[in-house]
Amino acid sequence: MLASLSAMIGAAHAQTLFTYGGKPVSKEEFIQAFNKNPATDTTNRKTALQNYLDLYINYKLKVQDAYDEKLNNNDEYRNESDNFKKQLADAAVNNEANLNRLVEEAYQRSQKDLNLNQIFIPATTDTVAAYKKINEIYAALKAGKALSGNDTVKETPVGYITAFTLPYDVENMAYALKPGEFTAPYHSSVGYHIFILKAERPALGRRRIEQILFTVPPGSSEAEKAAVARTADSVYQLIQNGTSFTAMQSQFSSQQQNGKADIEVSVGQYSPDFEKEVFALQKEGDVSKPFQTAYGYNIIKLIQKIPVTIDPNDLASKGVLQQKVEEDDRLELAKRKLVQHWKTQTGYKPSTYDTASLWKYTDSALNSMQLPAYKTINKNTVLFSFARQKITVADWLQYLNQQTVKDPYPEMMKQFVNYATTNYYKNHIEDFNTAIKPQVDEFNNANLLFAAMDKHVWTKASQDSAGLLKYYNANKEKYKWAPGADAVVISAGSKQVADEVAAKIKANPANWRAITDSYGSLVQADSSRFEKDQLPLKGAVELQQGYISAPEQNDAQDGYTFVYITKVHTQPEQRSFEDARGLVINDYQQVVEAKWIDELKKKYPVVINQQMFASIK
Repeated sequence: MLASLSAMIGAAHAQTLFTYGGKPVSKEEFIQAFNKNPATDTTNRKTALQNYLDLYINYKLKVQDAYDEKLNNNDEYRNESDNFKKQLADAAVNNEANLNRLVEEAYQRSQKDLNLNQIFIPATTDTVAAYKKINEIYAALKAGKALSGNDTVKETPVGYITAFTLPYDVENMAYALKPGEFTAPYHSSVGYHIFILKAERPALGRRRIEQILFTVPPGSSEAEKAAVARTADSVYQLIQNGTSFTAMQSQFSSQQQNGKADIEVSVGQYSPDFEKEVFALQKEGDVSKPFQTAYGYNIIKLIQKIPVTIDPNDLASKGVLQQKVEEDDRLELAKRKLVQHWKTQTGYKPSTYDTASLWKYTDSALNSMQLPAYKTINKNTVLFSFARQKITVADWLQYLNQQTVKDPYPEMMKQFVNYATTNYYKNHIEDFNTAIKPQVDEFNNANLLFAAMDKHVWTKASQDSAGLLKYYNANKEKYKWAPGADAVVISAGSKQVADEVAAKIKANPANWRAITDSYGSLVQADSSRFEKDQLPLKGAVELQQGYISAPEQNDAQDGYTFVYITKVHTQPEQRSFEDARGLVINDYQQVVEAKWIDELKKKYPVVINQQMFASIK
C-alpha cells in the first residue's frame, strides 16, 4: 500500500511543468490555459508553446507578487470580485430553477388568450362556511349540475387573460384547462375561487391607444349621466367630421396618462368591457363610438397594433420574456423549491432554544425596550448553522428590521431560514458548483494582474519623467515623423454646414480659425501634424498645401468631416520629446516591465521541467 501511495505521489509530481518560488504549475493547467488563448501563428506549434510558456510564467509571477503585496485587500478589488461572483451565483441559481424552461413556458402561453369566468365565495368573516360552500359548488359542477336559478352565487366574467396576467399558480391552473373545464377550488387572501375556461383565441398582443374619458362621478343622477353621454356623443360627432382627436382629448378628457398622450393596453390589464372595445378596433386610426364603463363614457382611438412574437428564435422577445420571468413570482417559487435541497448541501443544522423566550426577546428588541435576561437567549445565541457560518439572534433581529410586512414570528422564522440558506448557498456557490471556482479565480487573477501592472509598469513608467527623457535621448532615431502634413480637421453636424465652412476657408485660408469659431458648437476644428496615412478620412487626400478635401460622412452618420492642409512635409523629421511622448512611454513601459520580471524571477525562482514540456504535443 505504501508503495502504491508513493507511486501516486511520484506521478503527481511528474506532472509538474514548472515551479516558481516552489509553487507547482501542472502540465494540465498550462495546456488548458494555452488552449483558451490560441496562438496567432498556428503553423509552428512548438514555437507557439514556447512563447506561451514564457508569457504564462510571467503571468504567474506577477499575480503571485500581487497577492504577496496584498493588492487583493483593496476595496475596489473586493467589490468587483464580489459582484462578479454574485452574477455567477445568480446565473447558477436561475439555471437550477430552470429559468429557460420558465421562459419557454411563458412564450408558449403568450401565444393564446384565455377567456375566464369565476365563481367566487368571499371568506372575510366565516372561513369554514365559505370553504364548505365552494366545495358544494365544486361537487355539483363535477356531477354536471348547473347552478340553481335561485342561487345567489353566479359565474362572473374575469375576461381574457394571458401569461403574467394572474398569479402564477392560478395561471398554471387556467392553462391546464380545455374550453368548458373548470379548476379545483383555489384559496386566495380574500376567499375561494373556481375558474371556468369559456373560450380561447390566438393571442391578440397589445394595443396603443389614445383615450377621451368623460367621468361620471359616483352617485350621479340619471339626468347627470345622460348629460355626460350627450357630451361624449357630440365630441364623437366632431371627431367624425374632421376635428382633431388630440384637440378634443385636451379639451374634454379627465383621464391623466402620466404625462403621455397614449397608453398601452395588454390583455387582462383593464376591465373586460374596456378591453373588448380596445381590441375591437381593427385599423390604426379607427375611433370607437362612445361606450360606458364603470368610470364613465369613453372614446378611444387605435394608434398601433403590437402583435405577439410568433418566432421562437426572436432573441429580443425572448429577452423581454426572460426579464418578466425574473421579475415575476414564478421564478421565486421555483427557487423556493430548491431551498430544502440547499439545506442539505450547506450543512444546515438547527439549534435548540426556547422559542417562547426568543419571541419575547424579539418583541423587546424590536420595540426598543429593555431586553429581558434569559439563560438561553441573547444576541449571540446561535439559532442555526451552516458548514462554515453560525446564524445568531442578532442576525434574526437585523432581518426582521428589514422587513416591511411581518407575519407571526414562527412564519417569519421559516422565511428567515430560507433567506439565510439562499444567501449562504450563493455566497459559497463555488463549494457547490465546480465550474464557478475557476471562473472566479480567473477573474480575480486578471484584476490582480491589472493592478500589479498599473503599480509596477504603467503608472511607474509614465511618471518617471527623468527616465522617459533619458530613454528618448538614447533612442532618438526611433522617433521620427514620416512624410505627411500639418492639417486642420473640421467636423460639422450636417453636410450643408460642412460645405459652407469649406467654401469660406477656401476663399480665406488664413482665417480658418475665426471662420470655424463663428459657428460655435456647430463646428469643431483641430490642427495637428499627421503622417501620410494617418489623416482621419477614408478617401484619398492630396498632400498639397492649401488642399481642402470634400466633406465625408462619418461612420455613425451623424456628421461630416473634411481636412485643410496647411503645410506639407516631404522628408522624415525628428519628433520632439513632447511629440514623441506617447510612443516613448509605450516603449519605456516595456523596459520597466522587463526589469520587473527579472526581479520577480529572483524573488520567485523558476524551474522548468524540460522533459515534461517536450512531451506536450
